[in-house]
Amino acid sequence: MIKSNDQCKILIVDDTVENIQILSEILNDYKKTIATDGKIALELANTDPKPDIILLDIMMPDMDGYEVCARLKENQETKDIPVIFITANTEIEDEIKGLELGAVDFITKPISPPKVIARVKTHLIMSEYRKQLENMNEILTEKVKERTIELELSRDKAEESSRIKSHFLTLMSHELRTPMVGILGFSEILKTDCEDVKLKSYATNLYKASERLGQTLDAILNLSRLESNKKLIDTSSFNPIDRIDKLIDVHKMNAELKGLNLSFIPEVDSLLIYSDLIKFDIILNNLIGNAVTYTNKGKSTICAREIGNKHLQVLEVTIADTGIGISDDKHEIIFEEFRQADEGFVRNFEGVGLGLSIVKKYIQDLSGSIKLESKLDEGTLFTITIPSYKTIEDISAESIETKEPAKPKVHDDKIQILVVEDNETNYVVHKLFLEDICEITVAKTGNEALMITKSIEFDCILMDINLGRGPSGIEVTKAIREVDLNASTPIIAFTAYALEDDKTVFLEAGCNDYLAKPTTKTKLREIVMKNIK
Repeated sequence: MIKSNDQCKILIVDDTVENIQILSEILNDYKKTIATDGKIALELANTDPKPDIILLDIMMPDMDGYEVCARLKENQETKDIPVIFITANTEIEDEIKGLELGAVDFITKPISPPKVIARVKTHLIMSEYRKQLENMNEILTEKVKERTIELELSRDKAEESSRIKSHFLTLMSHELRTPMVGILGFSEILKTDCEDVKLKSYATNLYKASERLGQTLDAILNLSRLESNKKLIDTSSFNPIDRIDKLIDVHKMNAELKGLNLSFIPEVDSLLIYSDLIKFDIILNNLIGNAVTYTNKGKSTICAREIGNKHLQVLEVTIADTGIGISDDKHEIIFEEFRQADEGFVRNFEGVGLGLSIVKKYIQDLSGSIKLESKLDEGTLFTITIPSYKTIEDISAESIETKEPAKPKVHDDKIQILVVEDNETNYVVHKLFLEDICEITVAKTGNEALMITKSIEFDCILMDINLGRGPSGIEVTKAIREVDLNASTPIIAFTAYALEDDKTVFLEAGCNDYLAKPTTKTKLREIVMKNIK
């Protein structure tokens, strides 16, 4: 709110009494204080309440108006009081000097009453607005500080919540996957080796049930990766045709049990792209699995072709089925988390409704696309594209670079494998999976592993990460790398820690490869043989 005239205080500084009387009469509506020299003016300017404006003569004895103005502007308490010079000096240089010292205006004598009134009123209003603006700025600054503190507290809480959540997910991943090693492992061995038909059937059903539990756990962990908003891409060159061939093998048994024809028709025999192999496998595994799951009769066909140009490889894969189809109104929701086309208490199909949301997110991460065509009771067609992260020229150049292949270690007996594992059930399963192709040595603690690796050279080491008491698998891996005998031995992080960040940590610690528990006999043997070669 702007002050009224009688609320405004004006300090008039002039050594001539007549000039003071004239200004006092002109500014009759205002409160006024008078100073006849510079020293008194400075004292009155510092007296509360301070003047709202100062009318200052230039030509005064002892201390002229310029020096008074300079001192006012140097004082933190008076620097913001508007100063108007009133003087008989008419030279432009005088006016410039006054403005440079901080005055807001310059009025020459003889005095024009309307001009004085207008100038004073204008600068009083401007001064009041400036004070209000400064006050608002102070309030806003304080609000910003308060809000910043609130945001910092919220950020700290969010980071703490994220840390707790990550820790919980890591813990749950480990604690759920560890017992599943025994459940999946022994049930796989029983269903393969058991001769009793009835017991073999029980073991097969047990294996299927544990597989389903594993798939649900994987889906939930994949969701946690999506919620973290981390676009982690682990790129490598691979042949997607070979990958799809291997993925289809996993689903052929289920297809045969349902009497379905599951086929793969690639338009090219071989293709090399540079992308994220793990995400690629998850995408195709989900889509192929859905094609088999939601088809009761007929066939499921996967086709693959190259649609890039001469410089960039782009893979297009179609997954077609003659299954139940998806109604038009459900085409969007099936890509949402925890949503399925068939929902409610009566569901015809299993699952937690995360597969397609993960597929879509991973395809977006890989800069690809996904398209859905489907009609109820007629079937579904998914078309996905995945581009290579590198040009053909880049991949070719990498393949030309040759390195001297590592010479395989030669032993008189089987391949020597060290399994570092503190869980008795787990290392029994690992031994049963590998004992026909490897000579297995088991270390139940990190310290035991370090003692063994100082005297025996191994072809490969399977390293659990959580080893209970004593050094962790990461610490053991780093220590082994310092021992000449096994400094270059391939070490596979074989662990129930299965989050994406975990893999990065293990590889950075010195592991050559990574395999999450639980796993199948085939996968374990494949990764071991891949690394010892």
